Amino acid sequence: MYNLAMSSEHGFSYGKLVQRLENFNGILRNSVVSFDIDQVEVDSASTAIQEINRRLGTEYSVADLTAYWGLVEILKRDHKEIAEPTNFAIGIWNDPEVIGKALPVSGSIILSRYLFDEGISAYRITSRPASLRDTTLIWYKKSMPWVSSDSIHIQPDGSEIKPDFKVAEIGKLEVDFHFEDSWEHAEEIVAKTNAIVILIPQPWNRSYVPEVRSKIITIPDSKYQTLPKLIRAYIHLSDLFKNS
Repeated sequence: MYNLAMSSEHGFSYGKLVQRLENFNGILRNSVVSFDIDQVEVDSASTAIQEINRRLGTEYSVADLTAYWGLVEILKRDHKEIAEPTNFAIGIWNDPEVIGKALPVSGSIILSRYLFDEGISAYRITSRPASLRDTTLIWYKKSMPWVSSDSIHIQPDGSEIKPDFKVAEIGKLEVDFHFEDSWEHAEEIVAKTNAIVILIPQPWNRSYVPEVRSKIITIPDSKYQTLPKLIRAYIHLSDLFKNS
């Protein structure tokens, strides 16, 4: 059994999170919150890179993914023998073995459990294809069993990654705060919905500077850099709203 009270990442404990964020929780209890799945709670990029390295005999790392479609860029640049690099990359991203073996993103278990304990409901909204529904539900049941399957929104049919589905669901659910890793998706979300988007630090969004900083919130590299990613993002968000 996973002991949250005793859990710690990079020296930051569940107990410290509870103490630090009490003043912000009231805002979120009266708000609609959602999380993207890949690279926000599920570190599928790491297992995708491992699979690429296994197939091609290479030694890439997640740090090499400097764009949202960074895997495609790598294949186009270094592996011209692959005739359809986009389809090759999508096949890896949509491989149930790759998705199913992924570990949680740093801090996501602690934050997810914390929100649950504080009575703060959150949706999971993803661009994943319908074919990954069962794999996704099994992953959450194993890694974050407190997350209700009813709160996980995956497109009902089709075998393609569809960001438009995610954006539409965020609008339909009237989300106030959405946690995301893609700055391209973030811009579309704020253009088409009323959500504030919090970007989880990842190599492909590190240099991104939003035009409207009140709608897309990035985490400064210098702020809480020793803490797990999700914890950094949540504490920074709470600091911004501490006087609300």
